[in-house]
Amino acid sequence: MKSRPNAQSLKFDALFLFASLLILSLWARSSSAGAFQQVTNFGANPTNLQMYIYVPTNVKAHPPILVVPHACHGTAAGMQGNGSPWNAQADAYGFIIIYPGNLSSKDSCWDVHSTASLTHDGNGDPTGIVSMVKYAEQHYNGDSNRVYAAGHSSGGMMTNVLLGSYPDVFKAGSAFAGVPFGCYAGAVDSYGWSSTCATGKVTKTAAEWGDLVRAAYPGYSGPRPRMQLWHGTTDDILNYINFGEEIKQWTNVLGVSQTPTSTEANTPQSPWTRTRYANSAGVVQVEAISEQGQPHNLVVKADLAMVWLGLDKTTGVNSGNGAILNIHGRIAEVTIVRHEKSNSLGFRVSSFPGRIGLEVYDLSGKKIHTISEQFDAKDSREFLWNGGLSNGDACPAGAYILWVRANGAAVGAYPFTLGANR
Repeated sequence: MKSRPNAQSLKFDALFLFASLLILSLWARSSSAGAFQQVTNFGANPTNLQMYIYVPTNVKAHPPILVVPHACHGTAAGMQGNGSPWNAQADAYGFIIIYPGNLSSKDSCWDVHSTASLTHDGNGDPTGIVSMVKYAEQHYNGDSNRVYAAGHSSGGMMTNVLLGSYPDVFKAGSAFAGVPFGCYAGAVDSYGWSSTCATGKVTKTAAEWGDLVRAAYPGYSGPRPRMQLWHGTTDDILNYINFGEEIKQWTNVLGVSQTPTSTEANTPQSPWTRTRYANSAGVVQVEAISEQGQPHNLVVKADLAMVWLGLDKTTGVNSGNGAILNIHGRIAEVTIVRHEKSNSLGFRVSSFPGRIGLEVYDLSGKKIHTISEQFDAKDSREFLWNGGLSNGDACPAGAYILWVRANGAAVGAYPFTLGANR
């Protein structure tokens, strides 16, 4: 007589089936355009914003969410036209885009200066945008562990503000031609514009910039979102000095050195320069691309923003992205980074009041390796797995699922791939 499966095993089987179906669904992409529509009554909206959402035809079962705020003089509806580079990426990878709109302010610029916007749950523009995110999570089954922001100019400024005010919502961002969080704070003109910041006259130490972000959400001790920064060297609207100030701010917030761990000339194209700032585990926390000779309307590389955000991946685990787990009201973070040369996986488990275990399964549901037995995670821990199995063999190339267990129970499943060149 067969034994009756217990609730935990049923939960594990259901989670595994979902993760497996998620991977398989990604192999059947459609190239057709998706649906773009306005959403009303999406929740708290103290500054009367508009919400538009783009859902690609091939949307994932549990899709990531990308928020793309428009620039000054722009509209949410206008972001859809002229062959939107963001929509093209959503069509390719199956995530949802939220286009927030601000028609209430002069020039349709975002409020990035008021105390309301620079405070978590402060009832400014970010509050309405976060309501849109929650709406997409509830009504489109959006993945709350994979919410990102990207924008240009005023949209780049708002990207800085969203990541600063809501580190519990956004996991990473890509800001094109923006300014640091809090740079516009204080006196602005009737359009909400700070000439002092825009012309590069607001400079601070890294710690001072970081303190502005930390003050936005007092008492918050969880993981902070990673940041990608882009700026043109000849920007005459938002001076190039702001680029360096952003780097100072986000390296401080994310606890990494202002000295780049890598500097690449002519990358991603000539004559640009890319600098990266990684932590002790080798995970890049800040990436900065200086577009030599480019003006304020610089080249917006949406495809490379996708790489940074991890939205180009067919898995939930990708270079530098992590799994943020809410376990019985406690936050645990498992960060995974793929090292391309060795194709190993680097893990960092943040401090968690319990026991964490990491296991690898193939798509048939067979456990092939235990990366780490259940261990006391009261202190952060970092380690690498090079794809080796306990019998000394190498794990074959292919798609796998990383299972995260907390106190013995399966709490998360994150697909990843291993290549053959190991």
